[in-house]
Amino acid sequence: MNTTKMAVEKNSIIRQLLDVNDAEVLEQVKQLLRRENKKHPADWVSEPEEEYKPLNKQEVLSGLNEAFAEARLAREGKLQGRPLKDVLNEL
Repeated sequence: MNTTKMAVEKNSIIRQLLDVNDAEVLEQVKQLLRRENKKHPADWVSEPEEEYKPLNKQEVLSGLNEAFAEARLAREGKLQGRPLKDVLNEL
């Protein structure tokens, strides 16, 4: 199957999964995917090692303070900024 057909097939399956409202069916799908992952681990993207942990208020404020300090330094010409195009290309 070529890449385009594979992407279409994946999207079709995802749309079908989004319509499922039965927790038991979803659990069966999850178990099937885990079994297949164990059979062919090289074909799968590994799961993240750490669970997502949202930032607490102090971490958010600290990040904002750092961002504002960098912006101030860039405005004052003391810090060289990066072109927006380069930043967007990283995303």
